[in-house]
Order: sequence, then structure tokens, then C-alpha cells
Amino acid sequence: MSIRFNYVELEGFRSCVKPFHFDLNRPGLNLLKGINGAGKTSLFEGIVFALYGENLKDSKLEALPSWPEIRSSQWQGSRVSVSFCTDFDTYSIYRHIDYKGVTDDTKGENYLMLYKGDDEHGHKPERVGDFRNKAEMQEEINRILGMDCKTFMNSILFGQRMAKLIQQDNKDKHELFETLFETEWVTNAKTKCDNDMLMWTSEVF
Repeated sequence: MSIRFNYVELEGFRSCVKPFHFDLNRPGLNLLKGINGAGKTSLFEGIVFALYGENLKDSKLEALPSWPEIRSSQWQGSRVSVSFCTDFDTYSIYRHIDYKGVTDDTKGENYLMLYKGDDEHGHKPERVGDFRNKAEMQEEINRILGMDCKTFMNSILFGQRMAKLIQQDNKDKHELFETLFETEWVTNAKTKCDNDMLMWTSEVF
């Protein structure tokens, strides 16, 4: 299954105070350029946070909302959304932190919302599952993506402050490789080799 990301939107997240939209489906190589604090890393943080609720900088989630000193009078809290397509459907994820604004006629608060479908192809987006049950919603998102957060960051999303595969301990490396690659054939080949060796030994002696 392929996954094609459409966009990420940030509001009240890190250095992105006002709503900020960034297209992820543009062809070719895309370059992010800006001064320190412009929000370059915030885009990648926003993707991971929207998908998995994880914070790349290993700090508390309370550190993700924009700093109080840069907020405006229109501050509503934090909302991050990501849209992506699989081989079969289009999905949109909205994750909130103390968000006083509205997402699809519902006050965002701290909810995790998942939608399936898109207006562009004539399929009105419909909310999936119970957005009040964050654990259940996260399980469904992981099922759709087909990978957990650690696998996502080591196989798709590389960048600063992210754990690299070579820095993982052996147990984590083993789990990642089993997730990323079909390794069952290695076990099967070893079993066949052992059986062949046993047969050949018995024939010789």
C-alpha cells in the first residue's frame, strides 16, 4: 500500500501562531528555507504529532502550543491537521490541544478526529469512530498507516532531532527490520538448510 501526503496545517503550534498551510504533494524536490524560529522543524513535528500524538523534542506535550509571549488576542489553542491518500481512500486527521475553536461543528478541545473521503472526488468527508475515545482513534490511524510512530520516523521521516536507526539498540533494530521487511523467508531458509544438513550427515554416516 502506498501513502501520499497532501498537506499539513498548523495553528497555535510551536512558532506557527496563525493558521499555516503547507502542501506536501508537490512534485520534485522541495526545500524549506527560513531563519531560526520560522517554523521549519515545526512542520515535521506537526506531521508526527497529528499522526501519532508524539513530540519529537522529547519534552512534555504542554510545550507544543505556541509560546505565550508570541500569541495574539485571537489565540484559540492548538490544532494540527494532516491529509493523506492511500490506494483506496483519502483521510484527514485533526489533533487538538485545549482548542477553543470549532472543527466540523465540534469544539476541538483535546479531541483526536479522523475523517474519510474528500470533496475533490465527490466523496463528502465523514467522521470515523468516536473522537472522544483517543486510544481507539489512534489504533485506527495506526491500522490505516500500517506502522507505528517509531517505524514511521525511521523509514519515512528523517530530519533533525529524530532518532536514527543506527542509534537504536539491537532489540529496537530487530523489531524495526521485522516491521519494515519480510524476514520470514530467512527463518524458512535456515530451517530447510538445517534439515538438508541433517539428511546429508545421516547419508554419509
